[in-house]
Amino acid sequence: MNVDKIIFSIINKKTNKEDVEKFRLKANDSQQNVIQILGKRKIKQGIPFVLEALKNNDKKILRTAIWSAGKLKIKETTKELQKIFKNIKDEKIRRVIIWTLSKIKGKENLLFFLQLLKDENLCLKKSLYLALVEFGEESILELTGLLKDKDEKIAWRAAEILSKMPGVETKIVPLLKDKNKQIRRMVIYILGQTDHFENMDYLIEALEDEDIGVRKRAIRALGKLKEKKAVSYLVKFLEDKSIDFQRESIKSLSNIGGEEALGSLINIRERVFPQNYNILNKSLLQLGYNLRIKINKEIFDKMERKLDITQFSYLAEVPEGLEGVALADIKNKYFITLKKILPGKIIFDYQDDIRKLRKLKSVKEIYLFLTQIKRGETKEKFLDQLRKIDISPLFSLFKNDKNFSFFLNLRELKNFVQRTELSKALRQWLLEKTLWVSLSHGYNIEFKIFSGDESLFLTLKLIDFLDLRRKWRKSLISTSLEPSLAYLMCVLSNVSDSDIFLDPMCGSGTIIIERTLIGFCKKIIGSDINREAVRFAKNNLNLIKETAEIYQWDAMNLPLEKNSITKVVVNMPYGQRVGSHQANLKLYPLFFKELERIVSVGGTVVILTQEKKLLDNFIKKTKKFLINRRITINIGGLQPDIFILKKI
Repeated sequence: MNVDKIIFSIINKKTNKEDVEKFRLKANDSQQNVIQILGKRKIKQGIPFVLEALKNNDKKILRTAIWSAGKLKIKETTKELQKIFKNIKDEKIRRVIIWTLSKIKGKENLLFFLQLLKDENLCLKKSLYLALVEFGEESILELTGLLKDKDEKIAWRAAEILSKMPGVETKIVPLLKDKNKQIRRMVIYILGQTDHFENMDYLIEALEDEDIGVRKRAIRALGKLKEKKAVSYLVKFLEDKSIDFQRESIKSLSNIGGEEALGSLINIRERVFPQNYNILNKSLLQLGYNLRIKINKEIFDKMERKLDITQFSYLAEVPEGLEGVALADIKNKYFITLKKILPGKIIFDYQDDIRKLRKLKSVKEIYLFLTQIKRGETKEKFLDQLRKIDISPLFSLFKNDKNFSFFLNLRELKNFVQRTELSKALRQWLLEKTLWVSLSHGYNIEFKIFSGDESLFLTLKLIDFLDLRRKWRKSLISTSLEPSLAYLMCVLSNVSDSDIFLDPMCGSGTIIIERTLIGFCKKIIGSDINREAVRFAKNNLNLIKETAEIYQWDAMNLPLEKNSITKVVVNMPYGQRVGSHQANLKLYPLFFKELERIVSVGGTVVILTQEKKLLDNFIKKTKKFLINRRITINIGGLQPDIFILKKI
């Protein structure tokens, strides 16, 4: 007999013991399906079958039967379910039993749950709490009584459940007069979790309580309510002699917001405890007041006038795979001594003024190189190394400036224990030397760890002072190249003042702008089939006030004369993040035909692409280009190639 026939039989005839016995002997899958349907459809005639299934040793059937008992609210299962709960260790089954008993309700089940609440090894905490909420008013009375339990852990469990129950306020407010301060603390906690504005007067009154814990919880609760009326009462705690009260008041005023709260936080800046300085700054930023703009401008101006850093080691981040090209470019412009090359990084000594390094174009970021650390070192050994570091030019200017801020960027260090140890060591070292504060944004310097195979490299970045970001990068599309990579691709084209330069897929103009800023060129042309990209490119070009021609052209049909271009540098679609391989099968051959036509003999084409096999095939077929060089680079996990081709 299939499941539907069994259900039909149960609904349309009176069941007897023989039917139930036959059902017990059926296959487990059939039993489970039937029991589930009986519960889901709340078929009362099926109760005997559910009761029989509660005796089954199969856990899936037992769990389904318990669930169905809850859906059908079978009161006679109460004792059996409580017995199963005590004897079984399976958490899934225990969780379903709690749910079922909460649906059946009754005084017996409520007392059972309250007894579970007193278990010091309480598990299934969330399920139990939700179950007690189901009992409503009856549960509130019992739980309110538990607030006076001698076991503080049990009392707080009761408080946590009460905080989630509607209509609890009228039952617990009288306890605000209780002599036991712990009970008063719990009541304030509950009122603060309910988010009802009617509780505000009780919370304001609690600010005058003789107990510190009650007052502190009242401050937190008022912040959570976010009611402007509370601001005037919280402001007085900003001047409190207690660090904790001032901190809680700052947090609550930040949560409430508004002009009055913001004004009070601004006014306390000069009188805030040093331990609360960071939380005050974060709160002000949260309310839209960026005090760091003025502070950082003053710090930058002081650095610009007085910072004297010469004869120092630096770590430069460069596009991975182009370390040699970047190094040659740096050496072409600066007298440096190479110390080490790592993937995407160059470490070198430079003897001249640090300000001159601002003109570096082949570098993504540049850091002061501080020290090399062995993996697995203890905090004490970290500290020994840190104490040998000489950054006296910074210390002499700012060591007593409590507005000077830093950030620790240890993300590359995957070992949690070592990351914690190094963080502690760095903070202790700075605490020994300075009054600097740690911020998560708006900071002046960043200590950053770079990871090598066996060593860690500690560096320091002067955020605004040594800023290599391109100011013209305002309008960008999703595939915009990183500027130092675009610059190095232009360098690979062998820059000449006779260049007639083209980027036929220019996007937001990164390559053509980098080439324009290099100078020495007869003409620079950028084009893209996308109208928005062309608009972005023009916007960015206008910001550098240099000349280049930008058009909306199709790279597969360029309106250019034969042999009219001497250099092409282009970032072609990869067919992954943008476009598709199928689209590239059409684009690449037609574009190559255009290259054959427009590039003059001896001209250079630099192509960045992930479609390596596709490009290889066209180069072999055309026989008009030679591969002079091929470089594999790393861009966010992708490994495209740069092809440097010569027209023959």
